[in-house]
Amino acid sequence: MVCALTATALASACSAETRAVDLGERGGSSGGFIAADGGTDGSATADASTSLRLCATSECPAGTTTCETSHARCDIDLQNDRNNCGACGAACPRDSHWDLFSDPADAPFLEVAFFCSSGKCQMVCQSEFGDCDGIPDNGCETSLRWKDNCGACGVKCPGNEPCTDGVCGCPSPKVNCDGYCTNVTTDMQSCGACGNVCSDPSPPPDSFHYWMQCTNSECKRQCETNYADCDHDVTTNGCEQKLDDNNNCGACGNVCPSGTQCEQVDDAWQCGCPAGLRKCTGSSGKSRCRDILTDPNHCGGCDVLCQSGEMGGLALSTNTAICRGGVCGLICKNGLADCNGFTGDGCEIDLQTDPRHCGACGHECDLGLGQPCVKGECVVSACGGGEGVQ
Repeated sequence: MVCALTATALASACSAETRAVDLGERGGSSGGFIAADGGTDGSATADASTSLRLCATSECPAGTTTCETSHARCDIDLQNDRNNCGACGAACPRDSHWDLFSDPADAPFLEVAFFCSSGKCQMVCQSEFGDCDGIPDNGCETSLRWKDNCGACGVKCPGNEPCTDGVCGCPSPKVNCDGYCTNVTTDMQSCGACGNVCSDPSPPPDSFHYWMQCTNSECKRQCETNYADCDHDVTTNGCEQKLDDNNNCGACGNVCPSGTQCEQVDDAWQCGCPAGLRKCTGSSGKSRCRDILTDPNHCGGCDVLCQSGEMGGLALSTNTAICRGGVCGLICKNGLADCNGFTGDGCEIDLQTDPRHCGACGHECDLGLGQPCVKGECVVSACGGGEGVQ
């Protein structure tokens, strides 16, 4: 009996039909399910004196199966699929995060992730949380970022020492200021030392275009964006020069070359775009310098967007749009491929399970037999009926 690749066939197992097949074109591939040692003359030997003949088969390899949700035969890995862990439809609990606005009944576990391993659901705590009470029913209930459980359950920080990223104390250059880690090199309320407030005793008029800033533990005057103290007399007139003219474009004394104008690009004043880049102006009116040879959002010209393929209006995370030499392309991930050459539908083929494109575009398994594609290989098994040859 030949098993047809229909919707019904996907949901039910075919008979254990086998057919001899020439595997020479696949470079000795055995699908990863029947081990064969290659001899020096190119033959496959089961031992020193006996050759094992491999045939195409419609049976699923051990640990794989076809479920009602399958897209191809034998595409479900019961050992590692969290939606079919150990059996079709046996889904592991969904990952859960604590939410003030959620009903506990909807999320019985806290900060827990689940995965399927060896056909069984396993629980693991999300980063920076722990199961400190030892009760699995409420998941990982304890944050490991507080001083009573700092980095691990039961680890307490001494005195008013804070817990920072799971470690007691403050990482340099931060210091402990009344139980809080404070960066005294930049903090306006503790500039250089805890409690040292950075302020100007005589606030300047708005025309001076500067404010006080804690920099390298010192309280200093900082010019507003696109202004500079070009005459080095900040006390008298502040940051007097706006950096938007051809003689001071983006910096004091930066003169624009002949034929160029000082303009605002990438939120800064500069003498046009550097060589090799093109100015692109968005709907907001802001301009940006873009490399139209490599930028997938401006490929070959401004606002030319390279497509990565969409499903339900959402870009597929398995595809990456690229721009090479001003021409759009596509990088496929996770064993997928763009076999039809149309970037609009992305990487539409799963090379791991599609029997029409098994391991590579256009490489077909035995479709008439119903030979499945598993992990990028057409499934084979030892031929029955004593077909081994001496």
